[in-house]
Amino acid sequence: MNTLSEEINKIKNLINHNLGDTFLLTEQEENRKCFLVKDSGSFPINVTKNSDALKKFANKLINSFKEKTGNQKGLYKIEKLDLFGGASNYYGGKIEPDFGNDYKPWKQSKDYEKYKNTKFSGNKTKNNQLAEKRAKNVLDGLKSLLTDEGVKLGVSYDVKTEPKITSGTIFTNNNVDKKNSGLNAGQIVSITAEICFIPDTKKEPKEEPKEEPKKEPKKEEPKEKPKDNICDATGEIEEGKRGTVENNFVGLIKEYNFGDSKKVTVEINPLTVPDAFYVKYGNQEYFSGFIGEKFSDKHKYSPGVDIETKKLAVSMLPKWGQDILKKNLNDSMTRIHRNFYGELYKLQQNYNLTEKINSVITSDKIGGKGVQLKDTIPTNSEEVVKKIGKIGKTKTIYDDLKNIYKTFQTKEKKFTFSLNKEDGVDKITILVFAPLSKTQFTIRVKCEGEEEKQSV
Repeated sequence: MNTLSEEINKIKNLINHNLGDTFLLTEQEENRKCFLVKDSGSFPINVTKNSDALKKFANKLINSFKEKTGNQKGLYKIEKLDLFGGASNYYGGKIEPDFGNDYKPWKQSKDYEKYKNTKFSGNKTKNNQLAEKRAKNVLDGLKSLLTDEGVKLGVSYDVKTEPKITSGTIFTNNNVDKKNSGLNAGQIVSITAEICFIPDTKKEPKEEPKEEPKKEPKKEEPKEKPKDNICDATGEIEEGKRGTVENNFVGLIKEYNFGDSKKVTVEINPLTVPDAFYVKYGNQEYFSGFIGEKFSDKHKYSPGVDIETKKLAVSMLPKWGQDILKKNLNDSMTRIHRNFYGELYKLQQNYNLTEKINSVITSDKIGGKGVQLKDTIPTNSEEVVKKIGKIGKTKTIYDDLKNIYKTFQTKEKKFTFSLNKEDGVDKITILVFAPLSKTQFTIRVKCEGEEEKQSV
């Protein structure tokens, strides 16, 4: 006669189900282990499953799961998720934080005593909405990533899970997050995940060792050189697409071979709209930051400019005019010159432009060191935008705007760099970041021992 335990096991075996090649058997269920993993990362508001930042974060999270089991084979399943979304404590002004920079509740943090009497003039409601949206977008991206690529990553997501989302403003010295400021990030998402693991107890049949046939050593294939020689760049206008959030604002990738020269000197000149240029050759790399015109009489917020760009621009205009312009962006903005560097400043605020650029530069494919915020947008961008907001109702508003645009502390309009020949290295890569319009620029090249190529 069977014992009660044996009868229960029989019932369990009847209701177990097949998940691909893995059977959840009673023996495995007895070995089921669950544990918590916590991690956090910095994210822009509109993060998606295709974001490099999210993919790196997911892999980091999953690898930490696997480390806890000694990287055993089996079924990994996320059964609980708690997310916290953060925001820096600035939105149209200073905002009273919910948490200190040490992530402790504001009135318990080390920053509180110094700033408790500060007058906070910003829009906390909007700011906290951004913090919550950041967490929701990370959650949606993570769920989508695990649904689409869970098999590759070795973990599944239980669709019955009901994630908990909280959010709040984090003290970042009354500023938007700034890299290398010595402060912890405010624009973060932290996750506490409960992972359950069921080991695979199936025993693989032992195979008799087979004698491997001797393999001929592989002949190393010569590396393919880029077709275009840098010394043949004649100065014709190079053109590319407009970069988008989805492709990290890359408008063009150019690859050249170094050729037989010992040294090349290159001058890149964007025609009008600011672009940023990153160059990598062997161990040598250069970044121009965004260079180009601060504004142009030919470039206004006309009907040809997309609606998202106009919305960015409206948020940087005098306060009294914003409500009027929002009612009819297409007609009301046709006389306003484009604020190129102000738009870059807003892209940094809304999408973390610098992080997007770095995700490309530091990728395995490029292998660069990355850049800092001060190398990306003018350091006085916030100050200039505030000046624009204070313009009064005058008949000279268009001239007033142009005069303030002129105060952006930008770099030289042209970007010049020299590369010295490295043994065994041929490929020169030039990345063009073009978030404001399709990219257009000219190249002027001088190779050692050759005549200078003329630009247009």
